[in-house]
Amino acid sequence: MKITVEELYHLLLKHLGDPGWWPADSLYEIMIGAILIQNTNWHNVALSLRKLKERQLLIPQNMFQLSAEDLKPLIRSSGFYQAKSRSIISLTDWLSQYQFDLASISQKPIKELRQELLEIKGIGNETADVLLLYVFQKNVFVVDTYTKRIFNQLGYLDTKQDRLFQQKVETNLSLTLSEQQMFHGLLDEFAKLYLRKNREQWDTSFLADYQLDL
Repeated sequence: MKITVEELYHLLLKHLGDPGWWPADSLYEIMIGAILIQNTNWHNVALSLRKLKERQLLIPQNMFQLSAEDLKPLIRSSGFYQAKSRSIISLTDWLSQYQFDLASISQKPIKELRQELLEIKGIGNETADVLLLYVFQKNVFVVDTYTKRIFNQLGYLDTKQDRLFQQKVETNLSLTLSEQQMFHGLLDEFAKLYLRKNREQWDTSFLADYQLDL
């Protein structure tokens, strides 16, 4: 059965409900979490975030006073802690140039803001788009490994070039900002449930009989 991308969103929402993603108490916590989640799972990230929260380091002005060396042991559970500590410090330094005023940064055009984010050490396309979507309130479709795998399973294979894939989806999608945020969370939640182990999991999922019309 053929479905559009928008129908895919509604199907995921019907079966999975609101995933409540991105879990955080502040926008800065989302930013830190978006770096920590690279190449690991949320359980490990949550351990690191708890340590940072205990030391009041999820306040950007406080993190700004910390060195990458002092940050490393606090985020060790997230893996790749040397690179991630440098990325967090670089991101916080960038925020300091705007007096940590996220609302002001959000006024920048999306193309300009994405480019600035990509110039920060350790931030690639996926992390930049997560920040655009959840922190800076830009209506973008986030391309990640889970998304590609789901679209591939649904018969859409042209996912190798992230930006072209993203643009193709966005031209066929008319979701609100909150729906776009939910869509990203739903895709990731579905993948965790049905794409982690083997083909049989997909075959028993509620998407198994669908093909994407894109």
